Amino acid sequence: MMGCGSSDLPFQLKNGTMGDDATVTDIKIAGNGSQLPYVGSEFQQLVTLPEFEAQIAKYWAIEERYKSVRAAQGYTVSASGDLGTQINQGSNGVLSAGLVGQKSLNLQSENDLVLLNIKNEKKLVSLDIQYSIDKILSQEMILSLSKENLEEIRAIIAKYRRVYQENKSVLNSAITAGIVSSTEDFKLRKILSGHDRRLHEAEASYASLELQSKRYSDVLSEGIGAVANESAENLLDRAISEDRFVELQKLNLQLAVLNNEKLLIEAQKKLQGTFVSRLASPITEDDGLNAFVGLNFTLPIFDGGGNNFQLLEKQKLVDGVNASIRAYVEKNNEAKKQLQKMNEDIKISIAMLLEEQALSNEIITDLETRLSFGGASISDLVSEMLSLADLELQLSDKRRQMKQHIIEYTSVYGISCSLTNSCNELGWSAVPNES
Repeated sequence: MMGCGSSDLPFQLKNGTMGDDATVTDIKIAGNGSQLPYVGSEFQQLVTLPEFEAQIAKYWAIEERYKSVRAAQGYTVSASGDLGTQINQGSNGVLSAGLVGQKSLNLQSENDLVLLNIKNEKKLVSLDIQYSIDKILSQEMILSLSKENLEEIRAIIAKYRRVYQENKSVLNSAITAGIVSSTEDFKLRKILSGHDRRLHEAEASYASLELQSKRYSDVLSEGIGAVANESAENLLDRAISEDRFVELQKLNLQLAVLNNEKLLIEAQKKLQGTFVSRLASPITEDDGLNAFVGLNFTLPIFDGGGNNFQLLEKQKLVDGVNASIRAYVEKNNEAKKQLQKMNEDIKISIAMLLEEQALSNEIITDLETRLSFGGASISDLVSEMLSLADLELQLSDKRRQMKQHIIEYTSVYGISCSLTNSCNELGWSAVPNES
């Protein structure tokens, strides 16, 4: 997607589509007034935020260097002059001037490789911008998850506070009659107070996340990070099936740069040709205008082994990058296994909590039956009912943890967009590796 000399955006954002059917929008980046083409509707406002200015400025600086290097490959003209004394059976003052035009004949070797490496530098900046956007998507999902969890906590606590209130009159009558001590009521109110504290903590946590994400939420589509309606199983499947990792793309680009640099070093050993045209003024009155048009060739013969040492250096760096790729892949495979293991462990915990919930319901049914015959205490019944609240709160926490582990995994590996179905909007397909 990044053609020679083109003004490519660091990433191609095309409303979720790629190719000729994509919608293209131009926007201005705050602070520099430059136009950024190919910004899709989903993220076009996001990249106007100040934290992206440095990355975008770096990208455009590399673009200008690309243009400069490409321009230098064309036919260039320079002026030169000499002022001094010519010693030739006498001393004469000499003033001469000339024009020299030249063009390298090695365009398909080192010159193209230099340009290709500059394009790879642009792509590395592009990947950094994509990674930054992906981190914001992760933050939005954590916010959505926190909101979902807060709503569940509110509903659970409100439900069981009503249970207490509905049985409060019977409980007060039992206390008045001396059947139940006031201590039992204090214990129940203590449980409710604990629920209120739990709700306050959840509200404070969500408010903090909301404050941190507000500047992003204001410029992103509503609900882009919503995971409330997504099952943990679906999120897990999307996360572990994604194999387009920004870090791997960056390592592959580093390999491409190093391999091109090796080719550039090899090119220095070969015959170099330049087309030269030269026009010089006469040095003396008897001389005529001096003109030359032809080819200049240079063949390196001996450099003391410098090129070979440079090649060895580059090969060592290539070996290091290849080792990093292997280590990254291995680390990612282990992370996937760990994520799946945590998911299975939480499933087991949820199953055990559901079993406890079923047993608690059995106890409540038994207590209600016995209470109708005077064989049970109302405080025991209400206490058991409130214990269901703790089980439901724990279930809510476990379900949140399942999703949070998945989001954290995708955040670490820069693939949060796989959960929001916006990887194409990040232009992943628009940044192929080049060698």
